[in-house]
Amino acid sequence: MSVNSGDNLLIEKELKIVVLGEPSTGKSCIVSRYCHDDYTRQYIPTCGVEFYLKRTQIQGHNVRINIWDTSGSTNGLLKKYIYNADAIILVYDITDCVSFSSVSTWYNKAISVHYDNVPTFALFSNKCDLEHKRSVAEEKQILFSKEFKIPISQSVSARTGENIMFAWQQLVAECLGLKLSKFDLEQHLVRPVKAEIETTVNQYKTMMSNQQQNTSSTICVIQ
Repeated sequence: MSVNSGDNLLIEKELKIVVLGEPSTGKSCIVSRYCHDDYTRQYIPTCGVEFYLKRTQIQGHNVRINIWDTSGSTNGLLKKYIYNADAIILVYDITDCVSFSSVSTWYNKAISVHYDNVPTFALFSNKCDLEHKRSVAEEKQILFSKEFKIPISQSVSARTGENIMFAWQQLVAECLGLKLSKFDLEQHLVRPVKAEIETTVNQYKTMMSNQQQNTSSTICVIQ
């Protein structure tokens, strides 16, 4: 008996997505923000691999995503981690040029593994809220994505949540062979928030204003 399109939408599709990159690039924070809308400034290194489960819906399709969040040092277990992966996310930190230089190494390691079906690759540049500390030009990410034919290339911020849902939904759609509509894209697009540098400037202005007020209060005005 054939299954119609309506029944197909009811079937939960399953994906395995593996996250790779250097230590302290924010891989775990990106995953935590996506799965739990949560963020912590405390740096806790991942030991080996941690597993996350995310259920989402895209264009009526129910999707179960098994996320493998790997440490920056896979200790020779990389092939086992990425076995049968549907997608691989490469992460680097825009404030750390070394982490970007290592992306090609991670890519080459991942692509050298034998796959029955080659996974979809994505490139996430994290910490886009720290634009004032950027040390990796955006053009480098664009050129890298073109050279290695990486279909999903996004700048994200685990701290603010900027582009997190948008980037992940793009990747899930790519894995399922779906074309996102303009509505789908806008629904998951998080508008940029003020960067830390703006907060610092505002704090500085407030501090200077308070100092001026304190100074003026000690001046005796003679009329």
